[in-house]
Amino acid sequence: MLTPPPMPSSHPRHHYTLTGAVDKPFKFKASCSDDHGQNTFQPLHKDRASVKVVVDPKSNLLQHLQPFEPWSAAPTDFRILIKVKGSIEHISAGGAV
Repeated sequence: MLTPPPMPSSHPRHHYTLTGAVDKPFKFKASCSDDHGQNTFQPLHKDRASVKVVVDPKSNLLQHLQPFEPWSAAPTDFRILIKVKGSIEHISAGGAV
């Protein structure tokens, strides 16, 4: 596990050196752009019913979900309590709304 040193508020993050295996220091290279040289966009398949999602039956991380029962349209006048921790930067990029 890599743990950066405590960050003074005036110190830019990109100046940090991390300590890796066998105490060898290194820095990540900054990204130049969002273009990684690959076209990664994949539009939705026109016939979505024919798309098969393959999940290894021995997987401990993924599983197929069973379809949910249809909503009964019962009254929804109940309260929901939601606890949120974070700041506006966690919700939207750079605090932009």
